[in-house]
Amino acid sequence: MSGIVVLFHPSGAPVDLGLLRRMTAALSYRGPDRHEARSLGRVGLGHAMLETTPESKGARQPTTLEGQVWITADARVDGRAELVRELGSKGRRDLRQATDAQLILHAYHCWGRACVEHLIGDFAFAIWDAGRQRLFCARDRFGVKPLYWCHRGETLLVASDVDSLRIHPRVSAELDEVAIGDFLIFGESQDPGRVEYRDVQRLPAAHRLSADSAGVRRDEYWTLPLDGHLRLAGDAEYVERFGELFRTAVADRLRTDRAAVVMSGGTDSTAVGVVAARHMKRTFPRAEPKALTIVYEELLTDDEEGRYARLAADAVDMPLELLVADRYGLFERAEELASWHQLPRLEPSLAMWADYWARCAAHGRVALTGL
Repeated sequence: MSGIVVLFHPSGAPVDLGLLRRMTAALSYRGPDRHEARSLGRVGLGHAMLETTPESKGARQPTTLEGQVWITADARVDGRAELVRELGSKGRRDLRQATDAQLILHAYHCWGRACVEHLIGDFAFAIWDAGRQRLFCARDRFGVKPLYWCHRGETLLVASDVDSLRIHPRVSAELDEVAIGDFLIFGESQDPGRVEYRDVQRLPAAHRLSADSAGVRRDEYWTLPLDGHLRLAGDAEYVERFGELFRTAVADRLRTDRAAVVMSGGTDSTAVGVVAARHMKRTFPRAEPKALTIVYEELLTDDEEGRYARLAADAVDMPLELLVADRYGLFERAEELASWHQLPRLEPSLAMWADYWARCAAHGRVALTGL
């Protein structure tokens, strides 16, 4: 994950670069490799980089192709080969080594706001189109990458997290009572665009947002298709087709030789782990996949997560590390870890998960789960 931030004054007022830099710095936990902020007159773009792919090594953001259209993105574009071929049919060349942000820019040059209809993967990005004097933002189809926004008077703010937005003096700390009520009853807001702060909104999954001097517009660009049918000759072909798609999906997320797999003893994460380990060892000569599993030794005496995870890990010669959940108390280190979540979240085992993700991060910058 990387982090992005945008300050936009549709009226034409210049951006406060110092404020933009402070908002970008607040994203350093998301992107420790590089922080950059750029003022482009009435708009400012900030980026905190986390390198997770070969193409992102040393890459700079915000970035542009020709000085008129700029992007800041937290993105992993899947199906790169297919997208490169599609862009090639539009006259775009030499894209195999392009960063994911550059591919999104090329797609925007070809299709404008409809570019998101040609993208798959996990992404949240903002594009400043100087020719049209338009800001264009979008979030991926399942909302894996976060994106929040705030429109106050003559200022539009967009960022990867709420704390970055709250640095701006126009964003108040007043709470949204409806969202707080939802949290107390359901554990989360029932409105996908609402968060617990009054001035901040979440851009829902599969939505795009455009802003210019005429105002701010938000719309949904995709919904899960429910009327399609896949007709194959028999059970074996369905299994074969699923396996093909599953292997492709896992491979898209593994453009690295070091990855951790959050692997239980269940079906989903175990299948991901086995396919991931095999793919990495075929693709990278020095691949280092590693599995991590949470187990119980006392609270659940019949817990077999570890045994089944060990069987799967051994089958593909993948190291397995166990984290014993019984050793953690409820709400342990709650005050210390309160900043982990900027919005309310009921998580009594936060200390365990903090240690778990720290172990994943110590091994590599990519972690796969059964989700």
